[in-house]
Amino acid sequence: MALAVPAFSAPPDYPVDMGEILSLIRSPEESERTRGIGAASRLGPKAKAAIPDLVRFLKAGDEEVRAHTVFALGLIAPDVENVIAELVNRLADPSAKVRSYASAALSRSGNAAVPGLVRTVSGPGTEARIAAINALGMVRPIAEEAIPLLVKLLAKEPEYASARTALCAIGEAANPELKKAADATDANMRLRVIETFTCMQGKPVNFAPEIIKALRDPDRKVRKAAMSAITKIGSEVKGVAPALIEGLRDHDPELRRGALRAMLSVGSGLEGAIPDLIANLASSDKEIRMDSARVLGAIGPVAKSALPALESMQRDPDALAAQAAGFALGRIRYSAAAPESSRAPVRPRKVKGDVQKAGGVFSVMAPIGVFDKAAPFVTVESSAQFEGNGNVYFSGRVPVSINAKDVGGHGVMAGVATTYFLLDEPATAECLQEPYNQAASRGTCPNPVYREPILLPEGVHNLHYWAVDNAGNSGKIAGMEVFVDGTPPAAALRVNGKALLPGATGYAEPGNTISIVSADPLSSRVASGLKAVYMLIDISFEECSYSDYSGGIDGIGSCENYTYSAPFQLPEGEHVIYYQTEDNLGNVGEMQMVSVIVGDRGGGSPKHPLSWK
Repeated sequence: MALAVPAFSAPPDYPVDMGEILSLIRSPEESERTRGIGAASRLGPKAKAAIPDLVRFLKAGDEEVRAHTVFALGLIAPDVENVIAELVNRLADPSAKVRSYASAALSRSGNAAVPGLVRTVSGPGTEARIAAINALGMVRPIAEEAIPLLVKLLAKEPEYASARTALCAIGEAANPELKKAADATDANMRLRVIETFTCMQGKPVNFAPEIIKALRDPDRKVRKAAMSAITKIGSEVKGVAPALIEGLRDHDPELRRGALRAMLSVGSGLEGAIPDLIANLASSDKEIRMDSARVLGAIGPVAKSALPALESMQRDPDALAAQAAGFALGRIRYSAAAPESSRAPVRPRKVKGDVQKAGGVFSVMAPIGVFDKAAPFVTVESSAQFEGNGNVYFSGRVPVSINAKDVGGHGVMAGVATTYFLLDEPATAECLQEPYNQAASRGTCPNPVYREPILLPEGVHNLHYWAVDNAGNSGKIAGMEVFVDGTPPAAALRVNGKALLPGATGYAEPGNTISIVSADPLSSRVASGLKAVYMLIDISFEECSYSDYSGGIDGIGSCENYTYSAPFQLPEGEHVIYYQTEDNLGNVGEMQMVSVIVGDRGGGSPKHPLSWK
């Protein structure tokens, strides 16, 4: 995190002469002193002559004066030894705002600040320790000598959360110390280390050996955390199956559920788990039965020894559990012909004989005389979709899923065999009769097979979709017009009606109106519409995640109320405004920042220091 230093030239009536600035700082008038501090901060390192006077203000009774002074010193002298010492002292300031500003200022001091920060972390005062931890996480270059201390703090409350965040920001440089701590004798430390692995920058898979070892930890909380870590890391972890199989035998149902979720994430090398998975199909816990069936289905034809148990499970009193069994049966029986990636799609078929006369299609997974004659039910879904004005909108930045579910008949489900889709292709007989060609573009007549979520191009499209189950039942071809929008809304900030470009500094008089004008423009003939404009004053969105100071003016533009709703006015002083747009599909524009100085071209009395970025 660095200080926001807006680029601007000082207005003519704002002092730039150091002698005049010192006179203002030493003035008995509060407004003059505040104006002098602001002028010094604008000069940055050129204002080092003001350091002795500014250091005195760090002990002022007014919170805003202290905060403004910390901000100024962070710009003027982040590398000066006595200034660093004074800023370290401010980490114990009673004001959360001052502590937050001091953390950010010290992060600019680099490794020169590390000794003082380490002393603070090891000293008294919880709030000071947490502020120092926050600063250590932001120091660049990375404060490597502080890493052992941060790792040690993972086992302490309330320092754990800040220490974890700092280590995750530091990234791979912390790996060696974390790996050592994974073998700690204290179970709570081992638990916290495993939890930290999953947020590390770089690849969490670097910790695979430690996570696999934690799966066999004597402490159940550590084992549970390791299973959660495997679930997040997924198939990148190799050699994890034996430890997860042991988890299937745990007497604790919660841990068995965790092992199953981890197996679903790993997805391969689980053949040795088949006997234990079959045993868990008889569990009294519905989730364990369902996930055991899903894992067996993921294993595929090798799990054919599970077929009798899965056939029995199709009569499970819970509909979802019975459905999971049907899915697994389909994957085990009908994936045997060829790998999924190369198998041609299953076409609708009729079965000769008495079954056909009965008007149904015999399910080869059902007991003799029982029929599945219901086609799969298909839906089109995305985590970013919106319906408005009679149209269905999808984001061009988020994949769209075509989900087929076999609803079966008489409690029998053959399982979905193949799902199809056509994008901007006519669903005619000629199209559907084209020879299957896996090398052709997805969603075309020769290759309509749906295999994975698709990212739709921006614009208006015609989408057709349907599915066939393993008994040959084919659903009707459904069609829809979809509107795909991948462009966020545009916004412009205006000061008294005049546009202020992002990154610029504007000057306003007291009473001038600040407004944000926004709209969602058509892009490739599509616009999902503006959802909101978000705005913060004198604090960044990043700061809201850790700072006790919430920013804002008169209740607007704060971490608690960051939605822009109407024009507003700013008090005299220096302000930073952050703003960002979002449309109805969740397409978010880039964060923009402007600086606004209110009061006779900057000559007023600043009440709010420029924020940290």
